[in-house]
Parts: sequence; C-alpha cells; structure tokens
Amino acid sequence: MTTDNRDVKAPEGGDSPHRKQRSSDRIRYAFRVQVTGTDSSGYDFSQPVRTEVVTRDGGLIVCAMVLNVGDVINLMRGEKRVNARIVGQVGILKEEQLYGIQFNEYAPDFWGIKFVEPNVEAAGRAVLECGACSVQKVLPLGEIEMLVFESTRVVAHDCERCGRQTLWMEPSILGEPDLLTGAEAYNQGFETRPRRPSSANDRKHQRISMRNTKACIRRSGYADDVVDVLDLSCGGVHFLSQIDYYKGTTVEVAVPYTNGGANVFVPAEVARIQCRPSSGIPGDFGLRYVKR
Repeated sequence: MTTDNRDVKAPEGGDSPHRKQRSSDRIRYAFRVQVTGTDSSGYDFSQPVRTEVVTRDGGLIVCAMVLNVGDVINLMRGEKRVNARIVGQVGILKEEQLYGIQFNEYAPDFWGIKFVEPNVEAAGRAVLECGACSVQKVLPLGEIEMLVFESTRVVAHDCERCGRQTLWMEPSILGEPDLLTGAEAYNQGFETRPRRPSSANDRKHQRISMRNTKACIRRSGYADDVVDVLDLSCGGVHFLSQIDYYKGTTVEVAVPYTNGGANVFVPAEVARIQCRPSSGIPGDFGLRYVKR
C-alpha cells in the first residue's frame, strides 16, 4: 500500500466528532465500502467510498458526495451490512469530503478486525495477524513484547480461533491494497542524542529502552509528527521531536508506528518536557496515556 501527503482542512465551527472520547481504539485502515443513502440535495445515491479510520462502532469515510449531519446511510462490505449515522464533517481531502460515522447497531465484526477491550493497559498496540489462521486483531503489547516485536517483527500470542499460542506478525494486506491511506511521514535527519540515565524508583511503570522504534503523534489541525522513541512503559512514551510541545497538550499517539500501516492511535497528553528543540536539536518529551 502506498501513502500520500494530505492537507486536511478542518471545517469552521463546532467540534469534530473524533475529538470526543471513543469507546474503542482508532485504526488507520483503508477499506472499500458501498454506501447507499440520500445526499444533501435530496438525491438517492449508491456509490463506493473508502475509509480513512475505523473503530469498533464506526469510523471516518471519504466520499465525493455532500451529506447531511444526522442522516442515516447503509454500508455494505461484502456480505456484511450495517446502518450508520453521519455524526459530522471533520475535514476536506482535496475535492472529497471526510465524514465521521457511527453505527446505529452493534456490529463488532463489520470491519473484520477484533478490537481490544477498552482500558486494557499496554505499552503499545498494533494490528497483527495470526500466522496460522490469518485472523487480524488489535493486540495490546507489554514492554517485553514490544521489545521482541521491534527486534523480530514477530511476537507470540494466544489465538482464540486456533486455541493455542501462535506467532503474530504485521498483516500481509492492510485493508484494500489499491487504496491510499495515511500521511507520508517527513524524514528527520538529526542524530539522536544520548539519553540521560534515569532511575525507575520514581516511576509507576518500569520503562524499556527501545531502538529504531517510531511513534506518530497527532493533533487536530497539525501535520502528523513521526518521532523517535527513546523508551516506553505501560504508562507512556519518552520521545524526541523537532516540534515544540507544551505540557498538558492533548494528543493521540500510535506506537509502534509503521508508515502506511494499520496504526492504532490512543489518547495521551504531554506530561514532561526535558528540553525544547532548538537549532536542529530535537526536544526531549514525555507522554502519559490518558484513560478513556
């Protein structure tokens, strides 16, 4: 799957629905979905659209039609069908509209992804595929699992379908292979500074030092910030960035992050600032995960 650069313009007035608390993880995933409904001019339509983000109870769709907030549409994906409500318009992608939708009924299997239960504590989350049965699932990864996965790109985990422990890896197909998704990360050409030694005595969670691990930090109205992870724990992420963040800033973070992959974003806030970026030297920041 390829990625493209997208400048998303937020609509004026009102809060976008994805700023509110969500009942599940938010995953950048590209699916082709057939949508039927009535547009803002009162004309019936039935057209294919694509998803930008999927959640347990809805997602974001990209379409050429102008839709009314509150209208009900029908989504079809293969043999699966579900009715959904247009929650609001959250952006414009070139000449296409980006809408937030919420299912009107319980449909946990519509996207074909098993979402992790809310409030499960983890150092990171990733959409992985069972090597035996190919089922895809959002797996919460502990510190050691993250360390193993970043080194080998494979992690052992129990599979409910197989009834045993199997090897899980990145999905061979992320959504629809011919669709575009994600935002192309800019390349950061700075050298990583040596990290100051720190003690775990004053931390709630033991931190695990990471190498070659990327995270993606997202704020509404700003370009995605792909950063180098220094260490992480079940409580948060320690990272370097050329962007100047302020303490208390609320963000969404995906760790581990794969460019163009099915990345899982969870809410967090800037909890610590070791130093600010200056003259090409990245700043040193700490994120704390926020409970839903």
